[in-house]
Amino acid sequence: MKNINFLFLLFFISLPLVFLSNVLDPFLLSRHLFTNLFLSLVLIFQLKNQSSSLTIDFEWNTLLFLGLLICSICSIFNAVDFGNSIYFFSKVTTFFLFFFNLYLLLRNSLLETKQLIKSLIFFGIVCVIITIFAFINKSIIGQNLFRQVDLISGTFGNKNLLSSILYCSLPFYFIGLKYSKNYKILCVSGILLTLFFLVTLRSRSVLIALILFLSLNFIRYIHKVFFKKKFLVSILGLFLLGSSIYFSSCLGNKNISSTLFSNQYFNRISDNKTFDARVLFWNNSLKMIEDNFIFGVGGGNWGIHFPKYGLSNFSNHEIINGKVIVDNPHNDFLKIFCEIGIFGFLLFAAIFIINLYYSFTLYKKTNSSVEKNKYFIIFSFIIGYLFICFFDFPSNRIEHQLLLISIFSILSYDYTVKSNRNSKKVRKCLILIVSIIALITSTTIVLFRLNSEKHIFLLQQANLSQNWNEVIKESELAENYFYKIDTKTIPLNWYKATAYFHLKKYKESLIEYRKANNFNPNNISILNDLGTNYFVLSQLDKSKDYYLKALKISPKYEEARLNLVAIYLHEKKFDKAFSTIDLINTESSHTNYKRYLASILEQKINKFLISKKDTELNTFLKNSIKTENDLVTLYFLSKKNNYTFEEYINKIKPKK
Repeated sequence: MKNINFLFLLFFISLPLVFLSNVLDPFLLSRHLFTNLFLSLVLIFQLKNQSSSLTIDFEWNTLLFLGLLICSICSIFNAVDFGNSIYFFSKVTTFFLFFFNLYLLLRNSLLETKQLIKSLIFFGIVCVIITIFAFINKSIIGQNLFRQVDLISGTFGNKNLLSSILYCSLPFYFIGLKYSKNYKILCVSGILLTLFFLVTLRSRSVLIALILFLSLNFIRYIHKVFFKKKFLVSILGLFLLGSSIYFSSCLGNKNISSTLFSNQYFNRISDNKTFDARVLFWNNSLKMIEDNFIFGVGGGNWGIHFPKYGLSNFSNHEIINGKVIVDNPHNDFLKIFCEIGIFGFLLFAAIFIINLYYSFTLYKKTNSSVEKNKYFIIFSFIIGYLFICFFDFPSNRIEHQLLLISIFSILSYDYTVKSNRNSKKVRKCLILIVSIIALITSTTIVLFRLNSEKHIFLLQQANLSQNWNEVIKESELAENYFYKIDTKTIPLNWYKATAYFHLKKYKESLIEYRKANNFNPNNISILNDLGTNYFVLSQLDKSKDYYLKALKISPKYEEARLNLVAIYLHEKKFDKAFSTIDLINTESSHTNYKRYLASILEQKINKFLISKKDTELNTFLKNSIKTENDLVTLYFLSKKNNYTFEEYINKIKPKK
């Protein structure tokens, strides 16, 4: 038993430190592979165990995880990108194996719950130390410790994921307060530092989860101390509610002076821009669900389908113009529903419901104050975690899920034992053979994708240095059955096509662009590039079709709109060119915008003057407009004053 306890301790201490520098995502695949290697050691340990059979109970968590695994397999057949869908299945496989083997170890007394929690405490402490170093590094390079906190990510990808992993460590600290004196000191330090970091990082979903977690435990504590004084508890509840309302009103007050750091802090927290963007993500997700209600679009395929439902409502200039690709709805429940359908969503939600039920039932039934404390901490943690799931995407990351699954395993074990359920003995070899096959499958997929991401990393380096032959070579090396589209939903064929285009091999680039479009038919950059490729090959009708397809998805997409304008200018269709460019925001900084606009306006004003036959107006405009910039300025003034260009020209005519 000591060996397996030490193995878990070593695994959880090492997990936050695992990353690979020369791949697209330094953390995801590396930690997935590390987890699979750890699971292989767990299986070896069980194989060496002298017992020929294992005690097993088909309790709810096992069945729900197994159901989720089956849904992830079914969704593969509905996916556009099989590679990402298969990888999603491999992640669910790893999570299921982690849960099932951890539960078996606890159920067969091969691992102690207390030792597992201690390992998770050390995991949290390592995360805290990583965060300390991230803050120190920020100060060393001369940045304000409390400003631009988005730059702080530690080894977790971004500050929201860092915040959520710190939150996920909190329940283990609180449980550890009941352990020995040394652990109590360690846990108190972990709690205080974690609270400081969470407040400083100000990830709103995590802050609200933290408030829920602390409030529930505080109310329980007050209720416990003043059990007979329910009136006092009611007063306290009203006070907390009133404080929350007052606090919210302060956050919403935009008239607060922003000179003080505290006011700046609250103003940033109350900024609704990110929430407004999330609402738009959710609206598109709901439309996606309507179209793919039963089986979903396939695991990992949300980002491919998202643009199909329109980008016109976004205010973010980079999303509208395809420079930033949205690959997550910032809501785990919606993402699961979209990707693996209604049954997957119900199973995913049921996992949380059953564990809330387990924790609350255990809390009510146990007589031990220490155990009551443990179960209520877990119950309140899950409530807070659900809030994070609703506004973020912790299910995407390996380490977040392993901490959550560890809690679920503990609950499953405790509930099964204390419910005195009838257990069965199953031959150890049967369980291990199935686990080994599943683990080998998952690990193979991860290794193939790791190799691909290594080449994608080199490809991007070559792309920056405009080494197009190297881009083609690396894109070919990166492609395999499990990896045809990168993590930002960009097909590998697009990289190859772009390289061929720059090498002026337009027929080759067209073939690759068309393949890329087949893999991701809703990517506006690919549609625009296809249009440009056809334009270069003098196939103007096809070129227009693809520009119009891009504009149907994102009507404010400047690149495609200006490329369409260029075709109309080439065809001398100046009215169509004007109606197309007239929809572009006058604040556009695109290099071709004013140049094309000036050419169109020159034709338009000449046509207008010929039709008017007004010599006086003609003379006035000739004297007023000396340069292309003067002409463009005149157009901008007409837009500002809500006149058509012709109306404004007529309006500025000097009165006699």
